[in-house]
Amino acid sequence: MGLDLSFPRRPVAELWLGGQWRTITTDVRQSPAVTITRGRKDESAKPSPSLCKFTLDDASHNYSPHDPMGVYYGQEFLNAPFRLALEVGVDNFARTTASGWGSSPQNGAWTTTTAGTAGTSVSSGEGRHSVTTTLSYALTTLQTITVRDVEVRTTVIIDSVSSVTGGSLEPANIALRMSNSGADYYLCRMLVNASNQVQLSIMERDTTTLAGPVTLTTAYSGQQWSVAASIEASTIRFKAWPTSGTEPQSWTVSTVQDGPFGAGWVGIRSGVGSGNTTTKPVVFRYDRMEIRLPRFAGEVSKWTPDRKLGEADRTIAVEASGLSRRLSQFKNPLRSSAYRYMTGPAKPFTPVEYWPLDLPKDATDPGANAVPGGVSAFLQQYLDANNQPAGAMTWGSGTGLVGVGRTAQVTNNGSLILPVTRQALIGNSYTVSWVMRLTQDSGGRIIFHNNTLSNDASITYFTDGSYEARIGAGPSTVIFAGQLPLAGYDDTWHTYSFSMYADSGHIVCSFSIDGVFPSGVAVSPATYTPLNMIEFEGGDIQTSGPGAFGNVAVFPQINANSLIYGLLDDAYRGHSGEAPANRFVRIAAEEGVATDSYGDYNPLRPLTLMGPQSEKTLLDLLDECVTVDRGSRYEPKSSVAVALRTVGSALNQTPAVSLDYSAGYVGDPFQPILDDQGRLNDVTTTRPGGGTYTVARTVGPKNTHDPGTVAGAVGRYDGSFEVNVAADAMLPEQAGWRLNNGTVSAPRYPVVVVDLRAPSVTQAVAVGVLDTGIDDLIEVTHATKAGVYYPARLLVRGYTETFDTAFRHTITFTGSPAEPYDVFVLGGSVLAGQSDSGNPSTLTTGVNTTATSLTVASTGYLWKTGAQTTQANLDGEQVTITNIAGSASPQTFTVTRSVNGVVKPHTAGAPIEVLNPRRLAPA
Repeated sequence: MGLDLSFPRRPVAELWLGGQWRTITTDVRQSPAVTITRGRKDESAKPSPSLCKFTLDDASHNYSPHDPMGVYYGQEFLNAPFRLALEVGVDNFARTTASGWGSSPQNGAWTTTTAGTAGTSVSSGEGRHSVTTTLSYALTTLQTITVRDVEVRTTVIIDSVSSVTGGSLEPANIALRMSNSGADYYLCRMLVNASNQVQLSIMERDTTTLAGPVTLTTAYSGQQWSVAASIEASTIRFKAWPTSGTEPQSWTVSTVQDGPFGAGWVGIRSGVGSGNTTTKPVVFRYDRMEIRLPRFAGEVSKWTPDRKLGEADRTIAVEASGLSRRLSQFKNPLRSSAYRYMTGPAKPFTPVEYWPLDLPKDATDPGANAVPGGVSAFLQQYLDANNQPAGAMTWGSGTGLVGVGRTAQVTNNGSLILPVTRQALIGNSYTVSWVMRLTQDSGGRIIFHNNTLSNDASITYFTDGSYEARIGAGPSTVIFAGQLPLAGYDDTWHTYSFSMYADSGHIVCSFSIDGVFPSGVAVSPATYTPLNMIEFEGGDIQTSGPGAFGNVAVFPQINANSLIYGLLDDAYRGHSGEAPANRFVRIAAEEGVATDSYGDYNPLRPLTLMGPQSEKTLLDLLDECVTVDRGSRYEPKSSVAVALRTVGSALNQTPAVSLDYSAGYVGDPFQPILDDQGRLNDVTTTRPGGGTYTVARTVGPKNTHDPGTVAGAVGRYDGSFEVNVAADAMLPEQAGWRLNNGTVSAPRYPVVVVDLRAPSVTQAVAVGVLDTGIDDLIEVTHATKAGVYYPARLLVRGYTETFDTAFRHTITFTGSPAEPYDVFVLGGSVLAGQSDSGNPSTLTTGVNTTATSLTVASTGYLWKTGAQTTQANLDGEQVTITNIAGSASPQTFTVTRSVNGVVKPHTAGAPIEVLNPRRLAPA
């Protein structure tokens, strides 16, 4: 036994209405069937939001939101969370077993391991763990099940324990993906401590905490608890709640693991911690254990009543969509990365006053304070020669640093006034940060007004490149002076900060440019008083050049640890140099959007780093990360979220499932398609605000020459891609990867149909098919009856799943060739397989159907000599090269013939090449 995949299927459909999950399974009609679509419709398209379509029976009137006779009258159905799973195992413990848990009626035998003193039994509709000593546990697993993506639910009550004393108790810990004889697994741990707090964590085994602990608001008081644990791809999720209460809508604690464990067993663990003084034995009683395979998670996007058949047959046509559908409705660009940093979740340094100055001049209040606090204003404070007010303010004057956006510009003798109204939050220290652009003919002054004029501080920039800082008004109050670096007057935006704090009756000041402190720290005998106004003067008396300023913030801390450069400067510059997966997760988190990711987070990959984050819509910013990474955006099956699968996780995969065509696992149509979809042999990549790079395939397969003129010519297929990478030096690799994909010689198999109702489909195959996710590798083997003599290896770009309970369950995969994703890494570990020189090798002499010695001529590189097991393609016939001799061309190959069932002679000049050669991996 294993997962119960028998027919009729047992779907579990649940809708979030009225503040709780409502089970609507019995009202889901079987005709038309439930249809789920995920990923891309074809290999080159952008992903559409995942979609689940089904029909509800509404004879009860319950699902008509405007029908007062319905139970859910007045409820909001639009964007209501919806989830769908297949129930593949339930154990209600309706048996008696004195030792162990016996066998689940649907999933087979339970296996128990213990540490310390613990026992297990089943009686009175309960599976029990009885733990007698501290630092002991019982772990009961279903080793009949090997599954990757799964959800496990159970309920537990601790017998006769209303309050935990001494050390902790650990009820209903869920083990996932247990393998290697139990040595490797993830553990979703529920712990009740001696204060009766319930804490949730996710762990590797029971030793390493991966996420949490998260303390729940509801305390333990002897009540029954329910738990749910889920794992999908590389994301683990966990939640718990009192059974008599309401299940939370979303998951309580989650984590993403790079290089996660593969498929494995599931189980339940109960433990007693060190120091626990509860009366022993502690008996953990489980009355139900349920196993689900999540199939869809999303939100209701369309709810259509249908009464054409009359009142006796009312139905609702429902469409639920993945989260990206709602995110695509966000039409306004997100504010600058600096604004988002300043106004986002609390950080080590959070401003008490903040003037973004990034709104356009026609905004209602372009000088608004975002904290909020005092509103900035323009002051014409001097008179010109004609006794008229001088100076002017231009709001929204172009752009500053990419991460800052628009800025304000003040001309000579005008001032930008920023009142500090929240002095009480500053105390005896402050830092002011801002961005500014200077030129050789612009000077200016910034005054930091205090409650006492004699304590005003100022920094003056002169057109000769010098600067000085003063406290008070007299010449004797200069506290430090110096020469700005040349960069200070290069007409380029830079970040600045000024700090002041009280120290034993003195004032200590510091000044930084891009995180560098050119004058160190200065001490003044003046008395510290809080900052109450900042004044940016638009030009010094020496010049009429304008001053340009932006993103002014006041912090209660001092800038002693390069605050601006280390934390704010990164946001000012749009987080340039950020890894794509990190940016994907960060931006979504800033917007409160749940994310998953699958793959490498490594921020040190030198050729895959993001350029500055600009002001775009949320989905455009997320897709910008996907474009640079060259992975895929998708939506998980078990949570309403958006996800990124990195290209690194798609490389060198073992198949998620191998489908034997001859055994009837694959239905028709299955055939290679010869067309030009995805064809690219001339690629240009462009960096926003930077350079371009173009590369073309001019020799070899799918080259740009006119068809018929040279070998492999198909004509020009060009494409241009904007990739927001950190530097122009990264453009060649981006272009080369796309060229490699666009000129792959492997055929396309756009449709692979698997009928899970077919009697030939084994449980192992069915589980593998249901586990298969976006960008997983599948292969179709033994398809000679379809005229396919090599295994078809495909990356799954999307799929459509259709099922009713009794009669059908099909999954139709959309695939693209996996060959570009078979790679090796220079300087890395050697992987199975070999590279190909790209230069043709051919037979010098023809051979019959059984000859095992071949004479091969090569232009350029020679083949590796010696004993080996290299798979090669000899003009359509797969051969295994077992030995190569010869240090010059031609070489002698010893081969095993007709590995793929192709039996034919070959003439001189027949090409031979490495089968599925590996390529250089993307950085």
